[in-house]
Amino acid sequence: MIKKRKNKQQAKDILIAFDRDGTLIYDDGYFGRKENWKEEIKFYKGAIETIKVLNSFADVIVASNQIGVALGFYGPDRVEQINKYLDDIFKKQGAKIDGWYFCPYVERKWAVKNGLNLKSHWVKQSFPKTRKPQIGMIKLAVTDLNRTINSYKKIFIIGDSLDDIKMALNLANGIGIFFKNRKNSNLIKEARILASANPNRIFFINHLSTAIKIIKNEMKDKKTDYRKDYQIDYHKLMFHPERLASWLKAQNSWQEAKKLYPLYVEISLSGICNHRCRFCAFDYLGYDKGFANFQNLKRAIKDLAKGGVKSVLFSGEGEPLLYPKVKEIIRYTNSLGIDVALATNGTFLTEDILINILPCLKWLRVSLDAGTAETHMKIHQTKTQEFDKIISNLQKAAKIKKKKNLQCVLGGQLILLPDNYKEVKILAKKLKNIGFDYLAIKPYSQHPDSFNREYSGLSYKKYLYPKGINLKDDLEKFNDDNFQVIFRETAMKKLEEKRPYSKCYAIPYFWAHLTTNGDVYSCGNFIGNKKFNLGNYNKKSFKQIWEGDKRKKHWQFMRTKFKTINCRENCRMDEINRYLERLINPPEHVNFI
Repeated sequence: MIKKRKNKQQAKDILIAFDRDGTLIYDDGYFGRKENWKEEIKFYKGAIETIKVLNSFADVIVASNQIGVALGFYGPDRVEQINKYLDDIFKKQGAKIDGWYFCPYVERKWAVKNGLNLKSHWVKQSFPKTRKPQIGMIKLAVTDLNRTINSYKKIFIIGDSLDDIKMALNLANGIGIFFKNRKNSNLIKEARILASANPNRIFFINHLSTAIKIIKNEMKDKKTDYRKDYQIDYHKLMFHPERLASWLKAQNSWQEAKKLYPLYVEISLSGICNHRCRFCAFDYLGYDKGFANFQNLKRAIKDLAKGGVKSVLFSGEGEPLLYPKVKEIIRYTNSLGIDVALATNGTFLTEDILINILPCLKWLRVSLDAGTAETHMKIHQTKTQEFDKIISNLQKAAKIKKKKNLQCVLGGQLILLPDNYKEVKILAKKLKNIGFDYLAIKPYSQHPDSFNREYSGLSYKKYLYPKGINLKDDLEKFNDDNFQVIFRETAMKKLEEKRPYSKCYAIPYFWAHLTTNGDVYSCGNFIGNKKFNLGNYNKKSFKQIWEGDKRKKHWQFMRTKFKTINCRENCRMDEINRYLERLINPPEHVNFI
């Protein structure tokens, strides 16, 4: 990967990455192979004017694959010369490119197919991380701009190839804009298939100036409904159709199943906790199990990224912020292109930690469970009064987010109990005043192995119906454009219902849990159960574990023997299982779409 230059400027909400050849300038094939390339430069209509407009509200870069270098048509110096020449033209016209990036590398498989010398410097053993549709060039650009990928609300990729829009899809905050020119009509059909599978993620333009309208429209302030938009109390599997297709193939084929890595992984960093919550699901594991091995965990997370894991939540057995290298592991995970989140009790959210981790997080959730210090101390069973300290920490988090214009969603959580229901409105008011984004109110769910049975069988009927407290209506009065109370009514109602499926279809495919001691479980609700233990990442690589014989046996067990009768109510995979149950056992007339 060769980059052009480093620039710094005021933080903007948007990053726009243009392809070069076939998007900004005309290209008859490997532009620059002719010595008179300067005479052949011809900009697409509106290219310079479009960038001038975008400069006012976005960081703008150029990122292009340049396999002509690997093919021997020209050297990297020629690419640099062209970029410099184009940059000067843009400058003279009052347009600014904040960085020029290109990838001259190809992978061995492509080199063999195209008859290249496999010993060439430009041939890599595996697919180059900086070659589109990989996001390596975006990572380099945001580093040069002193930003992170997650610090941008949106990243727009504008180009004329499928690799451009696939690159956008590889970014959680990415949107692809496919530029239709006179040479890529053969790609439009496949591009539209990708667009239909990814609603509102891919747009099509015939003129570059149209991109301005699309970008501005996408950046209009839209009120976020966290429960609906983030699919809380539902599932998000429909946004991953390729994984769903792979899952269908994996039902009766281990060769397909072993390649199907999780979409979402929970990782326990610490087996130590400073609280002893009366509702704790993991009390049966104990509270003094040390910390995850940093180097071995890094290797495991690298395997997760290679396998296609999309998101990691640092949570688990103990308090994750007690982990000595919590800043480093969060930054490392984020650097691999994985979406990162953190669940914490908030005690150790120091300013130093917040400054380091908030730019890397998609969301931060703090478990509070009370509106006053006295009730918090009773429910969390802390040795000292920590509630006021935690609230102060949350104030710091909100201020840092606002000052640095970060996109991390800040949320509080309260498990609704007889002990705290009278304080929910007090907590909602505190979080709204602080500047948090939401407060989620969820029901208690009894873990089958938990020692704690104080709230077992707790019914939420009186909180849900008009003859009862009708807490939901009272809480909705706090909602506005900046803050929402998410009253998880659906989850509460499900506790009164019979589970509509008897098999777990989601395991061992879409979820995994890595414990503090390195054990890898297919389901976080069965930590400690040998049948769900697939191996230990301190002894084997995650790849060896996930594709190994132990998971194969577990895969067979889940398909043929396991029943959900002993599962935790409202488990992480409940909505996914409801969806997959209907997919496997569809009702009549499904073909009449």
